[in-house]
Amino acid sequence: MRPGAVAIKGLIIFLVVDLLFILPWSRHLGKYTLYNWLIPGRTRFLGTTDLDALFSSHAVSRPKQADEFRVFFLGDSAVWGALMDYRLTTAARLDAARLETCSGKEIRIYNLASPEMSVYKDLMILDLAIKYQPDMVVWFVTLNSLGDFQRSVPDDDIRFANEVQAVSSQLDPPIVLYNMEQAISLAQRYNLVMDVPQPALENVWQRTLIGQRNHLADLLDVELAAFTWAALGDRRSRSYEPISDKLVNASLAWLDIKKPVSLEKFLRFDIFDAALAIAGEIPVLVVNNPMYIQNGESLSVRYNSVYPVWAYDQYRDLMQKRSGQSEWSYLDLWDAVPGDLFADSNFHRQPAGDVIIAERLGPAILKLSCP
Repeated sequence: MRPGAVAIKGLIIFLVVDLLFILPWSRHLGKYTLYNWLIPGRTRFLGTTDLDALFSSHAVSRPKQADEFRVFFLGDSAVWGALMDYRLTTAARLDAARLETCSGKEIRIYNLASPEMSVYKDLMILDLAIKYQPDMVVWFVTLNSLGDFQRSVPDDDIRFANEVQAVSSQLDPPIVLYNMEQAISLAQRYNLVMDVPQPALENVWQRTLIGQRNHLADLLDVELAAFTWAALGDRRSRSYEPISDKLVNASLAWLDIKKPVSLEKFLRFDIFDAALAIAGEIPVLVVNNPMYIQNGESLSVRYNSVYPVWAYDQYRDLMQKRSGQSEWSYLDLWDAVPGDLFADSNFHRQPAGDVIIAERLGPAILKLSCP
């Protein structure tokens, strides 16, 4: 066969395959994975923004056992276990404890936390996770994860259909930004006012094999990481500058607010209501995440570099009040971990800090599992 004919046939085959990716099936390639089949599912989420791959690679997607009581953890990087070998995290410690309900079911903990502080991001994850049959949801939050402010958007941002000047800070996490259709659908279903911008429509080229090359590379990275996971497990650690070595100024500011005001209108308690609607009869335990509390001269003004005293105290009062009026249980662990057990930030802990949280949280889980 002449070389020219071979080249033409090869080109035709490539174009056919390239165009086949225009069809809807290519948007759900993340469902097809080595995890939970050839290789055990992961114990915490990878960094992918593909929602199918996020769950298909996680151990939560394996079939639920008859004697299993599933507890799902939601939250940010502190719950995910930043800087830590997974085995040292709160979720892993409680899972290894093999707690049992009063009916004899084994309590299994699934860490569905994801970096970035946003209760809307957590709501999206819960909405997708509910099909994996949780028996309880433990939701770690802090003041920043409930706050909602407008964030400016660059004029050349191609993710949105129209000229968008600002979006909600609740949409900041990449999981939300790169899944805007799901974010819009969720807001509409539960009547949440989120100012979610319409995503830009993809053209034909962007839906081809070549147009989806970044997305496909992301999925390939997820699958290649499976072999490292199978061989070594999830062990992450790096050096850091201890948060206790950093100075804290005496400013009254919290995010965009420069002086004390009423915070209730800036906090998204309505997202808790949407979560309860998703959970139905499943108990939801909201945990106020521990934070670093400084010992410096400005302690009367600021607890740390993130929270002024006026804002955080008001937030705690509101959480206590709302929990008494709602159907979610509440555990306030804000000062449970000593300052010398924090790592590189006001929220990331050293392993000994997670020992304390596990000791406090275990009895609360047992109590809710046996109503």
